[in-house]
Formats: sequence, structure tokens, C-alpha cells
Amino acid sequence: MEFQSGPTQSLVYPTVSPRGEHTVASWLVDDIEATVAELRDRGVAFEEYDVAGLTTIDGIATIEGQERAAWFKDSEGNTLALGEPFPQDVAPFTQPRACVASAASGCGRSSFA
Repeated sequence: MEFQSGPTQSLVYPTVSPRGEHTVASWLVDDIEATVAELRDRGVAFEEYDVAGLTTIDGIATIEGQERAAWFKDSEGNTLALGEPFPQDVAPFTQPRACVASAASGCGRSSFA
């Protein structure tokens, strides 16, 4: 389910994943490398993944045809994400935004819209 209020978009979906194993919030950024570097300078540790269809390099994954993304945990263990979408005229999204952000936790295996 998708909710929008001004420029803010919220997605609500069911999950079978325990807390912290799926993305609970994500932010779109214009320059993911610069944003990751700035957050690292402030002490944020980014997750590294190497699973079928998703590998991060220096904390950033390229999700073919969709976006570049990076995941980190907050102080309570919730998984949060940053995403830098590819230009729509070059590589349009083929999955709902929330699904892209949750790719590291098995989005394809969980059902949500």
C-alpha cells in the first residue's frame, strides 16, 4: 500500500522477516557515493551483501535497470536504505520502489506492494 503526502511517500507492506532483516525506510539521494561518504565520516557503517543477484562494492549495490543502493542499520537494528535511481529515460523502474530497497533481504521472496 502506498501513501503520499507532498513529496513524502510511505509504503506499507507485510513481511515475514524478523525485525532488522528488511528495509524499514529509504531515502532517494542525488549522489549515493557522496552521501555514503558523508555518512561514513559521521560514523555510519554500511552493510555489505554478496547474495544471489545483489553484491555491494564499498557498501553500494547496482541493481540493474533500477538504481544504486546502500543499506545501514540504526541504533535499534532497523535496516535503512539510500537509493540513487537511474534516470527514467535510461532505465525505468521495473519493481515497486520499496521492493528495490528491500532486495538485500529477499524482496522477491516476501510479498508486498
